[in-house]
Amino acid sequence: MKVINDLKDFTAGGFSSIALGNFDGIHLGHQKLLKRLIESTERYSTKSVVFTFEPHPSQVLNGNDSPFLLTPLEDKIELISKYGVEYLVLMPFTDSFSKMSPEGFVKEILVDKMNVKYIVVGFNYKFGNMASGSVDDLSRLSHMYNFTVEIVPPITHQKRVISSSYIRELLQIGDVKKVAECLGRPYKIKGEVIHGDGRGKTIGVPTANLKLNHLIALPVNGVYIVEAILKGERYMGVVNIGSKPTFNKWNPSIELHIVDYSGDIYNEIIEVYFMDRIRSIKKFRDSTELVNQIKQDIIVCRKFTGKDTGIV
Repeated sequence: MKVINDLKDFTAGGFSSIALGNFDGIHLGHQKLLKRLIESTERYSTKSVVFTFEPHPSQVLNGNDSPFLLTPLEDKIELISKYGVEYLVLMPFTDSFSKMSPEGFVKEILVDKMNVKYIVVGFNYKFGNMASGSVDDLSRLSHMYNFTVEIVPPITHQKRVISSSYIRELLQIGDVKKVAECLGRPYKIKGEVIHGDGRGKTIGVPTANLKLNHLIALPVNGVYIVEAILKGERYMGVVNIGSKPTFNKWNPSIELHIVDYSGDIYNEIIEVYFMDRIRSIKKFRDSTELVNQIKQDIIVCRKFTGKDTGIV
């Protein structure tokens, strides 16, 4: 898959099939669009193109009030490429670009620069200045400029439309199992192991402190069963997200205990996949009570996998 950061570099030749959207999370709704995109290329003899924006429009329009992202750019690229997409256009989203009219976007970019023959979008797709363009406008413009539009109906989960915002709601209550159902895969974060206060080793439960992308959404504070990929190997683990009230440490952190693993992993990159939530964070009377609870958490983790070892 060729990644395009400037439309001057888009030289596919011939006609294009284009999937439009933000694609944050690549959830089941997005996956349906990608499948329909690939199917269209044989029907229309076109090149497959995913057209999205970088940065996410909300980061430009809303600044610090923009929602956290579900998928960092590198993961988004990897996930989209698995569908066999030929081109990924990461259109720079700027304040001036946001003021382009819906028709201007279609005519000047999709028609004139990308020679579009087919477009697939979600049922609630908005585009153009102030998100004033709707799927109805896109259908109207398709007749003017001679391309086909396919509007994919909503995909639901327990009577809720699957969307990036719905997945963020689920993360805010810690329901990572439902998040996985909406994504078709466990929710993932990735971070570098950094030095913490070293207390985990002193109480017999070593943990890896993770430095994460500050723009990425996290599940609500709590303790979770996870799978961790470290140095190409997959392990079970327990993650604590939040403060450490037992030790009067209130700054939030992310600490990962990898079951049955020992060794120096500072500066290593670890991928963490959330499987289930065990409990909320609580303050214990002392470190002994905390260690006993962590041991119980590890037992829960082992039972979840049905294995006696941390290696998956």
